[in-house]
Amino acid sequence: MTTIKKGFLLAAVLMAAAFPAFSQAPSLDLNDIQSGIGSAAETLGEALILNSTLGLSWSDSHIGQLIALPPHFGVGISAGATSVQAQGVSDFLNTLGVDTSDLFGPIPGDSFYLPRGNVEGRIGGFLLPFDIGVKGMYLPAVGSDTKLEFTSLGADIRFALIKNRLIIPGISLAAGASYTTGGVSRSLGTTQHIDLSQIQGFSSGDGLDLSAPELDFHWKNITLDARVQASWNLIAITPYVGAGASYGWSTVGYGLNSTVTKTGTWSGTTEDLNNNLTNAGLDPVNLDSASGLSYETKYEGLAFRAFGGVSLNILIVKLDLSLIYDFVNKVYGANAGVRIQI
Repeated sequence: MTTIKKGFLLAAVLMAAAFPAFSQAPSLDLNDIQSGIGSAAETLGEALILNSTLGLSWSDSHIGQLIALPPHFGVGISAGATSVQAQGVSDFLNTLGVDTSDLFGPIPGDSFYLPRGNVEGRIGGFLLPFDIGVKGMYLPAVGSDTKLEFTSLGADIRFALIKNRLIIPGISLAAGASYTTGGVSRSLGTTQHIDLSQIQGFSSGDGLDLSAPELDFHWKNITLDARVQASWNLIAITPYVGAGASYGWSTVGYGLNSTVTKTGTWSGTTEDLNNNLTNAGLDPVNLDSASGLSYETKYEGLAFRAFGGVSLNILIVKLDLSLIYDFVNKVYGANAGVRIQI
């Protein structure tokens, strides 16, 4: 499989590759699924921290004052992507019976890519030398067999520490926050069976049948960020470099949305099920006979990144390109944007 094909966004990989194979599995094991989703949560959580910092990567360390002649502000769009280590997600896919050797390739540490787009704007400050930026994207649930939805919001404030003069770069210090939520879902079409017989407290044949469930995979992330940036305004181009530290909290989960029928001799409640799971060292799940089964796990962690880029300045239009690398999680990415800036 070519690198381009492996560069599909996470949703497309999961929906196009994982779910069809999932529907063919004769039975599912909660122990394996929970272990797999834990690996996927860690991998995706690491990627989401860096991914959340894409956008508002403006080349100027500070755009100037809003109350000025002319007033300083800008608006534009950007798009980028960050890498996702294949191993963590492949662990989850393997529990669903998916052969990932061709999907991700045999190279250790092989990656695919999580994209992000933003509409963004920035206004200069007043009285004090600062500016404020906002960014966001909204994609409602779209698709027929496969549905994808995505929402992101973010903002930052940058304070100018040193003004750019000749070879002396302009330097700013920034703080920001972002919120991201997304998910993909698809109907499996056939009844899925979850085998409980291997868990202490259950007997042979005990399990759950879910009638043609809709399988969804979803995630949520909140990230706080601080960074320092230096830039040189050379009229036609503005090169810049910087470093940042981020801390993120992520929740990743799955759901099998369907009516649920108990099989075998077990006829207990959801509380009984979760007591047995807890006694077996597993995490509790959400189970409702009318709506199905779901499970979520959490991840939080730190990212420390270096970034750099350059903008091409054509009158009030700026074309921006930047590269980024997280030293903690070994995640990398790129972002490009175009904006009108005064």
